[in-house]
Amino acid sequence: MAAGGTSIAPYLITASATLAGVLITAAFAEYREQRRSREERQRERDRVTEERWKWLRQERRQAYAALVHLGFQIAATLTEAASRLHDRKDPKGALELWTRLDELQDAIHAQVADVQLVGGQAVITAAHTLRRSARRTAGLLSQSVDAAKKRSDDGTASDGLSQRIRLLYGATNDLVEAATEDLRVSLEAGSEGERTPAR
Repeated sequence: MAAGGTSIAPYLITASATLAGVLITAAFAEYREQRRSREERQRERDRVTEERWKWLRQERRQAYAALVHLGFQIAATLTEAASRLHDRKDPKGALELWTRLDELQDAIHAQVADVQLVGGQAVITAAHTLRRSARRTAGLLSQSVDAAKKRSDDGTASDGLSQRIRLLYGATNDLVEAATEDLRVSLEAGSEGERTPAR
């Protein structure tokens, strides 16, 4: 007991309680700040991920559409060449489309490479099938023209072209189905599921 009979214990208890309150408040404030920082970082990661996913969907949509367009173009061009050769008996007119077919082959090859960079696996598989179907299409036209010139009855001369046309349309339609499904799934998945483009 201090002089005059006054105890300092109540003051010590009060001071200790105040200090404890301050420490608890500070610790809670630090906890809240850390939690807020974590939540902000998570929101930023989610935002960046979602932006990247939106970009990837857009890139896929554009790459798929371009390849589908080329697939239908080469099929239609070869159909026109076959018509000139066999229906109109115009081999020279058919050969006028050789350069266009050759250009489309190269364009398909390049576009498949673009699809492979960003596309889903099923679409990449369909894209490679289309590329194989389009390979040497211009050369096939040349062979068919040469064969038609040597025949008076060219009833079988169109077999190679007809088969290639069917392959091209079939491969392109398969690509359309694969691309449509891939875009549907990616749209539904949103920020979940597979985010890395297949290679």
